[in-house]
Amino acid sequence: MIKEELIGSELEIIESSNDSNIGIKGKIVFETKGTFEIMTEKGKKKVIKKINKFKITKKGKTFMIDGKTIEKAPEERIKIKCQTQKQRKFLE
Repeated sequence: MIKEELIGSELEIIESSNDSNIGIKGKIVFETKGTFEIMTEKGKKKVIKKINKFKITKKGKTFMIDGKTIEKAPEERIKIKCQTQKQRKFLE
């Protein structure tokens, strides 16, 4: 899950060093190395990845993710997935 595109996924903050973030939920509409921009019922909100733990739902599957583990640019995460797949094919 960490190596997939997350834009379009549903996100909820389940743990945070900033108590006011807990419970924020919405759809991920943009992502940078350090933040998610989500569309909530009240409008767009930017949240910092490294201080939050998220519940992310995509294609009917739900994952708990520590923001520190995904503090990479989206293209870097996807690139890692592609390299892993190439290595598997090479080893087969």
